[in-house]
Amino acid sequence: MRNALIATNNEPKGHVNPKRVPQEAYKNKNHEGSSTTCIITLNCKKNTICAANVNDSRFFLFRKGKIIYKSPIQQWSLGCPYQLGKCNDNPNVAHEMELNIKKDDILIVGTDGMLDNMNESDIEEIVQRAIDHKLKADGLARKIGNVALFNSLDRFADTPFARASKRKGGKVGDITVIVAYFQ
Repeated sequence: MRNALIATNNEPKGHVNPKRVPQEAYKNKNHEGSSTTCIITLNCKKNTICAANVNDSRFFLFRKGKIIYKSPIQQWSLGCPYQLGKCNDNPNVAHEMELNIKKDDILIVGTDGMLDNMNESDIEEIVQRAIDHKLKADGLARKIGNVALFNSLDRFADTPFARASKRKGGKVGDITVIVAYFQ
């Protein structure tokens, strides 16, 4: 990820190509290990977001409290996501997209720890309540993260991971939630 930051800093001012960032980071790798990646940029002039995604993390674009777009999950099998690394996948597998955004749209990015433990309908419900109560972006991220954490520790929770693995309960794992409001 340090290489991704360096690649971002080397992009022309005001424009980051989300596909080129993981390509540059991957090309300059010199450590063992692997990483999933989701690079999202905002183009204010065109009112779009551009993304390059290699992983089982996802992002959702909400309009008026409803999901209008969700990035696809990239995994070889349950629990085996695409990953950039020496012995893993390369940036060419990145799923690229460009989406139009409007005022008051909400972008939510979440790691597999959020997605394994929360149903999309639950996320939509929390987003709608956040809109109704004029909750700020950091408050919405915290609320979603807390529900995902609670579900991850619940041995009987009906979660997406539980259904996919044909067992009961949440799945403990990393939980990261990022929220952006477009004004």
